[in-house]
Amino acid sequence: MRAWVVWSVATSAYVVAILQRTSFGVSSAEAGERFGAAPAALAAFVVLQLVVYAGMQILQASCSTGSGRAV
Repeated sequence: MRAWVVWSVATSAYVVAILQRTSFGVSSAEAGERFGAAPAALAAFVVLQLVVYAGMQILQASCSTGSGRAV
């Protein structure tokens, strides 16, 4: 049970950190005006950024040895 609590807290913290890193919530209107981009294009950029970030984490994890150091 304790492992599930620790995992849940860590997962929640991770999700909050990712959402804060990829959120255009504060500047989406300004970014759209400045770059002449539609809201769909801005949303696609956020999704692309999230996919690349997650992919790099998976790649790093798969390249790690048992000691946690990168190969």
